[in-house]
Amino acid sequence: MKKLVIINNYRDEIPVYRKNSLILAFNALKWLKYEFISFTDLKSVEIYEKVLKSDGLILSGSRLYLSTIEDQKKMGVVLRLIQEFENPTLGICFGHHMIGHVFGFKIEFLKSLDSESDKIISLDFNPSFFGYDTMKVHENHKQEIKYAEGFEKIFDIYASSEDCKVQAIKHKKRPIYGVQFHPETSAREDVKKTGIQFLQKFASLL
Repeated sequence: MKKLVIINNYRDEIPVYRKNSLILAFNALKWLKYEFISFTDLKSVEIYEKVLKSDGLILSGSRLYLSTIEDQKKMGVVLRLIQEFENPTLGICFGHHMIGHVFGFKIEFLKSLDSESDKIISLDFNPSFFGYDTMKVHENHKQEIKYAEGFEKIFDIYASSEDCKVQAIKHKKRPIYGVQFHPETSAREDVKKTGIQFLQKFASLL
C-alpha cells in the first residue's frame, strides 16, 4: 500500500470544504493510505523522518504570505522538507509558492488582485498536464510566484492565465509539481469533480 502525506500549512485546520474534497479523492483509492500532518508537527524529528519515507507529498494552501520574512521563518521546516523529499510532491496555491521560493523565486502580491482572488477560470495546458489539455479550475489567491529570468531552466510551465503566468509547473529533474489553483475547492460540482480526479491522477504517480 502506498503512503501519501498531506501537509496542513494553515495555522489551524484545513478549511472543512477543502479537507472534505481531499478525503473524497483519496478514500476512493483502496491502494492508498493517507494522513494529514500539521506543519508544526514536522518539528518533531520522528515525524519529519516518517514523512521523508512516505511515497508522496501534498502541500496545502495557507493564509500566510511567503513575501514576509516572518512567514518564511514559520515555514522553514516545510521548505527544508521540499528540498529533501525525493518522491512525487504536489504544491497547491501556498504550497506552490513554497516550491517557487525554495528554488530562488520571489513571491509577490498579484497586481490585479480583484480579478483573480476568487473565481473559476479555464486553463489550457501545453503540453498536457496529468492528462488534461484544458481544465476549469477554482482560483483563490492573493500572491503568486514571480516569473523571472532563469525560471524555465528549473521548471516547465504547463499553464498560464491572463493575470498569473505561473499557474502549473513541474521541476525539470525532480517529481515536483505546483498548481496555483485549488483542485480541492469549488462550489460548482463539475469543477469539484474534475479537481478530485486531478488529485487522484497525482496519487497515481506514487
